[in-house]
Amino acid sequence: MARRDHRSRTMLSTASVIRWSGRRMWRWFFAVLFLAAVALNVATVTSIAAFNGVSAIVAAAWDTADLVQSRHASNLAAERAARETAEAEATRLGRALNVAQADLDEARRVADAEVARLRRALEVADADLDAARRSVVTFRGRAIPQNEMIDTVVSGIERRTALGATRNVTATVGEAIPLWGIAVIVGITGLELRDACENMRDLEDMRRALSMLPATGEDGDSDAQEVCGRTVPSGAEIWQRVRDSPSDVWEAIRAYDVELPDIRMPSWALSWIEGVRVRLGYEPSE
Repeated sequence: MARRDHRSRTMLSTASVIRWSGRRMWRWFFAVLFLAAVALNVATVTSIAAFNGVSAIVAAAWDTADLVQSRHASNLAAERAARETAEAEATRLGRALNVAQADLDEARRVADAEVARLRRALEVADADLDAARRSVVTFRGRAIPQNEMIDTVVSGIERRTALGATRNVTATVGEAIPLWGIAVIVGITGLELRDACENMRDLEDMRRALSMLPATGEDGDSDAQEVCGRTVPSGAEIWQRVRDSPSDVWEAIRAYDVELPDIRMPSWALSWIEGVRVRLGYEPSE
């Protein structure tokens, strides 16, 4: 009996443990199931967000890849066009350079030929000049080297020209003196006429020595004779011509292309000048 009670109690205890364990297991099962459901829902939501994010990233990456590819293709096309343009320009420049080089070679050839011609001409001229310097001419009855004759003639003309220029500039002030300036004009003009005569004689003697003029004859002496045969009018003659017709004297000077203003001198002005001359006691030289 006691054994049966003990067995009963044991069985009751076991059943109690089993019931308690079952309840605990169901509780844990439902808890795990609840947590699994929650986890599944969270995973679902998270997966959708992640999928959307990844999709957005992939779409953006795909669009970027398309844009990069498009830009790359555009850059390649631009580079290809630029390369073709550069190659065409290089070809054109090469042809232009070849043409320019050919023109330069031709110009150099022509220049070399011209330099050679000028060098030969210079050599001939130098030979002629040396021969002329060594040659002897008869100048005014004397046999002298040609270059010495030329130097004598040129030096004389230069000396007389320089002296005449200085003399004319200095004499302008004296020529401006009323009445008495006539004497200055007569004297300076006489010196100029003498220098011109000597220059003409020197030139004709040189031309005659170079056989450019006959040894004697009127043809060779006509110019020098005309210049050397001129005489300067006296002061009285100049004054008389001024009193007779000053306008004729003025026009005669203008005929040599001298720029002079128009002059109209009334008779009373000449009478006044004549009266001044008489009062001053000026008498022009004969």
